[in-house]
Amino acid sequence: MRSVITGWAVCLISAHAAWAAVSLRFAGTSSALTGLSNPGGTVGINGLTWGILVDTAGDGFAPRDQRLDTAIPPATSFDWSDDDVFFVCGSTVNIQIGADPGPGSPGTVNELEIYSDPRVSAGDAFAIVWFEAAVSVDDPVPPGTAYGILTQAGLTLPPDGAATTSYQFLFAGPDPVRPADQAVSVSLAADTTGSVVDIDPGGGAPVTRHLAFTFNAHVDTLAAVSVTLQKSTTLLEGSWQSLPASPGIIQDNGTTQLLRIVDPDPVGTDPRRFLRLEVTP
Repeated sequence: MRSVITGWAVCLISAHAAWAAVSLRFAGTSSALTGLSNPGGTVGINGLTWGILVDTAGDGFAPRDQRLDTAIPPATSFDWSDDDVFFVCGSTVNIQIGADPGPGSPGTVNELEIYSDPRVSAGDAFAIVWFEAAVSVDDPVPPGTAYGILTQAGLTLPPDGAATTSYQFLFAGPDPVRPADQAVSVSLAADTTGSVVDIDPGGGAPVTRHLAFTFNAHVDTLAAVSVTLQKSTTLLEGSWQSLPASPGIIQDNGTTQLLRIVDPDPVGTDPRRFLRLEVTP
């Protein structure tokens, strides 16, 4: 999957003053959601971080919006896309179905403050999202991390302040394997800036000026994605050409890096020149 940098960014959500909380149940003594798996299709894993993804605009969960490159804040929510909001709910656990244990289930999330975001309304559809492993609330989710997303009729939000709402009946009978078949990609747009750098080739040759992109990224980014600099003189579809340039590390604090990718051709090589970054997971 490819993503071309535009203006998308992940940000924390500000809360308003008046809201209650709801509790959502996905497992009970007769039926439960237990088919959440890792990328290899193994189910019944305890400790997978999971949450709900709310479609606040009623336009579905577009794959192009399913990007996550921010730290997960404890017990709060954040923008997953322009109008989809993700709420961290907890980790998969053992539940009891009759006399048999049911490992790897979301179980129940209590006192979830979904209406802390004014865009969220009762009746909004939501999806269940889980990651291939436990995700730290303190660190960005590394690019390439696998996750799954489950959408199903009947997964809609209860009214604000409602008592525990059960969805376990949606998962009666044998639960199919639900694969973690999506992958976290990376968005660089929020911290990406254009600039001009001077390069001295040495040997008495004149200094040349070059266009460049400077951006911040997690230290694991370059190992998980390919960042390609492309140029066009027309902006027409099919006119973009990849340039022989790779990001260089300007600063590194152990968690994030300041990276720069420089146009190898000096300013003025073309009468007009447009640049963009292509990020390929």
